[in-house]
Amino acid sequence: MKKILKVLFIILIVVVVLAGGFALFISIRGIPNYGAKDPGIKIVSDSTRIERGQILASMLCADCHKNPETGKLTGGDMDPDHKLPFGNLFSQNITQDKTVGIGDWTDGQIIYLLRTGIKRDGQYAPPWMAKLPNMSDEDVASIISFLHSNDPMVQADATPDRPCEPSFLAKFLALVAFKPFPYPDHVIAQPDTTDKPA
Repeated sequence: MKKILKVLFIILIVVVVLAGGFALFISIRGIPNYGAKDPGIKIVSDSTRIERGQILASMLCADCHKNPETGKLTGGDMDPDHKLPFGNLFSQNITQDKTVGIGDWTDGQIIYLLRTGIKRDGQYAPPWMAKLPNMSDEDVASIISFLHSNDPMVQADATPDRPCEPSFLAKFLALVAFKPFPYPDHVIAQPDTTDKPA
């Protein structure tokens, strides 16, 4: 009996050490990095794309990135009441500022982020940021056109970013559950809005 208890105790110690080591690894590693890529796409803007992009950005980006006081997409606290279990979450400055915003990002780098969730530095944008793997190429181009437009919402603003402080749960999920989407290897056409279901 003593031998069995001794073996069980050793197994328990090993399990605790392994679990502790895994937890320490997750805490230190943080959100994974997947390496940066740029598909080398250059968007040609026009008034139609800018108008469409403004609508899409207002629906998809402004809720998290828009400062309610200035009306600019300078980012801010996404969970001021700390209701979410993901840590301290801050959206980033996506104005045309070349230092803290996305003013010196290429169109391809922005598209790659929107499609896959991987930022210019290779860092994975955690699950609280929307990803657009299935959005049509034309709608993605419209969002890019708007971000490069003269709209006051996206004009350069040097409001500094506040780095997110992800919780252990967020780091764990980003490692084992939430992964980047694959970058599309085909054209994603605009849906045919005239094709009504029978």
